[in-house]
This record gives sequence, structure tokens and C-alpha cells, in this order.
Amino acid sequence: MPTSSAPFAPFFLGTRLPLIQAPMAGVQDARLAIAVSNAGGLGSLPAAMLAPDALRKELQALRDGTDKPFNVNFFAHTPPSPDEARETRWRDRLGPYYAEFGIDAAQIPAGPGRQPFTAEIADLVETTQRFYERLLRLDSRWRLSGEVQPSAIERLRERLERRLAS
Repeated sequence: MPTSSAPFAPFFLGTRLPLIQAPMAGVQDARLAIAVSNAGGLGSLPAAMLAPDALRKELQALRDGTDKPFNVNFFAHTPPSPDEARETRWRDRLGPYYAEFGIDAAQIPAGPGRQPFTAEIADLVETTQRFYERLLRLDSRWRLSGEVQPSAIERLRERLERRLAS
């Protein structure tokens, strides 16, 4: 626990305000996260729908747009197995709504649309040095029994390696 009398969120996150912007996959890019971070909150980039090249571009935009802390949100899940019959059933069920609202169902990609946190993504994040430094923000406030706690990336990588090994 922090020993400072400062509010917990700014103390822990390194922000001026105790605000965390919700990452909204599919409807925002780095611009909103940059604006929130520059305004004093913790801006968040939704990364679960981004392929590695798109993630690299958005991280570059974040680095170019702010020198404040920001969050990058990933999903750590096992993607469902493709099931063409299930896909057909839900598309048929939603067909009347597509027609009512003028939606071309053929333009909706199949599958879950969310990328799992993979070794490739871990490598991309880990090798993005300025992002890595901001993510960790290691200082005396994060020390436990005189030792620095493992970084968020190290913990994610350990979990990923355990999951891939099983």
C-alpha cells in the first residue's frame, strides 16, 4: 500500500488525476488515449482487435502524442475454435435485424474478432522501449521487501509460456 497521503490512483499510476479511461475496442484509436493522458488521466488503448502491425502503429502514435502514462489493454484468452454451423445459426437468427437496419451481413467478419495475447505481441510490447519504460514506471513506491516486483510484461510472459506449454 502507498505510504503517501496522495490519492491512490495518481500515486500508483503516476497520473495527475484519479481517472482511467475505458479502452473501447472497435470505436477508438490512440487519439482518445493521448487526449486523456495529456489531460491528466490514464488514457487506454484497446489492443485486443489489433493485429501486430496495427498495434505497432498505434503504440507509435501514443509515444509521439504523449509523454504521460498510458494503458494498453489486451485480452489473455484462448480463441474459440471455428464452428461454421454455429456461425451460420447466429447469422440466420440476426438476419431480420440486419435487413431492418440495412446491414450487409457479408461485410461482418467471421469469428470472434479479438486477438489473444501471444508471444508475438509480448515481443512487440517488450521491444517497444519507451512504451516499456512508461508501462513499468518502476520506482521506490513499487518496492516490496527491498526488491522490485516483477514487471507486468514479465508476469504476462510467464503466464503465456505456461499456457503454451500446457
